Amino acid sequence: MQVDDTLRALILSHLLASPDGKVTILRNNPYRFYIHECVWVPRGIHRIQILDELEQEALAEEAYERCARIQEARRHLLALPDYAHLLTP
Repeated sequence: MQVDDTLRALILSHLLASPDGKVTILRNNPYRFYIHECVWVPRGIHRIQILDELEQEALAEEAYERCARIQEARRHLLALPDYAHLLTP
């Protein structure tokens, strides 16, 4: 699959982002969040799971400010219409 330069730059910005950068990208809720070249995660439970994984890594590193940012990002996403179904029992 051929990827143009603009898309390649977007993909690389996701792939090469620091953990803090990934939290920021996820909180901004782009249509696509790239986890590999040409492999992206749509809005929904999988992004919450990525935040959960980032939070576990932050806890292991004792990066408590990052943990707080991740928790805030999770709350922010769960308040959006794309995630509302995740809150229903």
